[in-house]
Amino acid sequence: AATGLPGPVLFEAAIADALSGSEGGEVTLLLVSVDQLQSVARSFGRVVADELARKVTARLLITAGAARWSVGRLPQGFGLLVQGAPGSAADAAARVVSALEQPWVVGRRSVRSTCRVGLATAPAGGTPALLLQHAEAALGEALRRPRGGLVAYGAGLTARAHEELLLETEMQ
Repeated sequence: AATGLPGPVLFEAAIADALSGSEGGEVTLLLVSVDQLQSVARSFGRVVADELARKVTARLLITAGAARWSVGRLPQGFGLLVQGAPGSAADAAARVVSALEQPWVVGRRSVRSTCRVGLATAPAGGTPALLLQHAEAALGEALRRPRGGLVAYGAGLTARAHEELLLETEMQ
């Protein structure tokens, strides 16, 4: 969708910049999946889905406001890079969920959405690849839940993802 947001390469560069200049503040990545984007595309067509994606983008940018957030488009959905004091990412995630679960008017249709958020905070000495891996594991767990929501990364999520991959490989 033409959202005007930086794509994966530029957004990963923003992650690297944030990690190199974090100077004691937290660097947290939120991966956001809006559940209804694919349903809208199948039901009303790509043009309407692209309109919804642009509205999601606008709402994310408004929610970010003047905060130290970067917003980008990734294959998994939308990425928000939050820099700041410890705990600021949890507040940011709650604001994002609240903003995205408000009704949307797309064309002449009203659409309600749910979103799922994977949250990961960069460990000391963390790399962009590791931060993305952790956020993807958290988002994967959020996507398994039936009613959306927020999942923060914990080491058990990576272990679970490895176990699921092994099981899938054995079943092939």
